[in-house]
Formats: sequence, C-alpha cells, structure tokens
Amino acid sequence: MMTVDGKGPAALNNPQKHVCAAMVDEDSRRLITDVHHETGHPGVRRTLYFVKRLNPSATRRSVRQIIKDCQVCQAIDPAPVRWKRGSLEVGTVWQRIGVDITHCGSKSYLTVVDCGPSRFAVWRPLRFQTSTDVVEQLERVFYERGAPEEVLLDNDTAFRSRMFTDFAARWGMRVRYRCAHTPSGNGIAERCHRSVKVIAARKNCSIPEAVYLYNVTPRDDCTALSAPVGAVYKYTVRVRGVDRPSEGDRLEDAPYSVGDRVWVRPPGARCNSKYEEGSVTGVVSSQAVEVDGTPRHVRDLRHRTPASEALEERPQTGEWGYRPTLWFPTRQSTQPNHPRDGSMDVSSTLRRSTRVRRARPLRCCDSRESGGSVR
Repeated sequence: MMTVDGKGPAALNNPQKHVCAAMVDEDSRRLITDVHHETGHPGVRRTLYFVKRLNPSATRRSVRQIIKDCQVCQAIDPAPVRWKRGSLEVGTVWQRIGVDITHCGSKSYLTVVDCGPSRFAVWRPLRFQTSTDVVEQLERVFYERGAPEEVLLDNDTAFRSRMFTDFAARWGMRVRYRCAHTPSGNGIAERCHRSVKVIAARKNCSIPEAVYLYNVTPRDDCTALSAPVGAVYKYTVRVRGVDRPSEGDRLEDAPYSVGDRVWVRPPGARCNSKYEEGSVTGVVSSQAVEVDGTPRHVRDLRHRTPASEALEERPQTGEWGYRPTLWFPTRQSTQPNHPRDGSMDVSSTLRRSTRVRRARPLRCCDSRESGGSVR
C-alpha cells in the first residue's frame, strides 16, 4: 500500500535503498578481507579489533563469516574440529587383536595384543619385515591360541599384500586398517610397545623377559586376576623371583634312604646278568630314588646285605665274581740233553745234523703195513 506522503510499507520496497545496502555490505566485506589478509590471517577477535579501527560499525558475525570462507585459513593450520570419540576395546577376550611391527634396537618384532579385557601380549621376532615372515609367525600364534574375529592393523606393506589378504580369508578374520598417520587408531598395541620397551630398558633384560613381566603384572596393581595372564589362563601363573616352590611331601614310607647300598639292575639285563653296585644319594618319591645322582625306579633296585658286601673282599674278575685257578700239565722229555758220544761240548750250540731225532709214529701207516684195516 502506498501513502500520500510516501511513507509506510511502500517505502520499504524502494529498490534504490536495497542497492545502497548491498554496496555497503560489499564494501564492508572487502574491508574485512583486506584487513584480515594484511594482519596475517589472525582469528576472529583479533581481526575484529583491527577492522573496528577503520569501521567501528563492523560486526563480529560478519568477521566470523569472512574468516570461515577464507581459503588460506582452511589450507594452512585450520582450526581443530570436534569428532565423536570411539573405543578400541571389546568385551570378549581374544575377539579383536591389534597387530603391529615394532623395533627394539636392531631387531624387529611382530606384536599381537588382545584388545579385550586381558590385554595379553605376544611378541615374535622377525627375520625380515615381509609378508611371508608375518604370515608365518601369525599362523604359529593362531595354531596355539586360535584366530580372533577381527584383526586391527596399520598400513604397512607387509599387511597390504595379497598373501596377507588370502591368509585372513583362510582363517575367516575381518581385517581393519587404522587411519593413515594416526597411531591412536591402534593405540592398544602402541601402549603395549611403550610398556615393554620401558621394562626392558629399566631392568636391562631381553624382550621375551620384558613381555613375560608385562603379562604377569596386574593392571589394578593389587589382584592377580587383573593381570593379562589371569584373564587368559585358568591357572595361577607363578612369577619368577617372587613365588617360591612349595616344600615336597614328607616321604616317610620310602623303601630306601640316603646312604643305602643297593644293587642296580643294568639296562637290558637278563636272568643271568649281574646287578651293578650303587649307593642311594637322594630320595625323590616312594617310587623313585637317586642312585649315584641318577634317578632310578625302585623296581630296579635291591638292598645289598652285609653278606654280599663281605664277598667284595675276594678278588672278582670272572662273570660269577671268582678268579678261577687253572693247572696246565707240562710234558717232560725222556731224552738226555747231551749227545750219546759225549764228545761234544755242552756249551756249544746244537746243529740240526747233531740233534737227536725221534721217529714220528704213524698209526695209520703202521696198521696198513701190519695188515690191519682202518675204520
């Protein structure tokens, strides 16, 4: 509606006024853009401070909009954004594992960490950082503990190969790769790396020992069930250097005692084999004792009586323990040692021509000459 004096709603539809307002907004935007660029692309508050020195009517809203649309500010060190934080932990043991490759000194290790409540860790040395070695070590772990439902990996070339993809499909696992250049995507494995390396450096021990100490250390600092091994194993794991072995049962009914002299059955003995001598040096149980430092079963032992010990004083060389006395008869010569003529010197050496020869009796020939028969 248009009024006579030109005032009222008709005045709001004046196109000349809208053109002037658009020109003012464009000049203000250009001013804010120039000031923002000249002052080094600062934030909203600092840009507004410099703009108001030239245009006191500038608003914070217009400055924020200019900075939000600035391509330079978006490309170089943009403002942080908010995102919904997730969790890598799952509620079941060995449902999801984090696999990574880490280095300690000059050696490479394949690390497998449970993302479940246990946080159980397995470290295996790698000869080479290749898919072949990685698949070989993972198969050994899976043969011992089974394969998980999901495996979390980084973008290493050893995990991106066709061989590893076929390996995961063969075991029926779902593979997830963490975001590139974001270690927190596999943060459980990264935290395990730090803990194990710190233990190895502080204790000056090997990596296997450091992993062992990591697995037996309780996570709540007080209960054994909170340790990684407490959630994986059904038995209580003894800690080396802390837990002492319990004393053995008292062997009151042992058939032998330390110092007893016994007969020991030799290996492969038969009914006519002689038992060996020995002494009891330790009692293991009611069924086994140590004889001269070697564990032997009581069924292979016999007590040595005093009578058998007295026989040891006699010389024993044969199989039955006695040295036999053998008599060999000597044959006396019936012929004199000197020649018959007696003219030969006794000290002279006898020659073959001067020796006394005796005729050899040939019974077979004599019987034939005498007319007898040989049977």
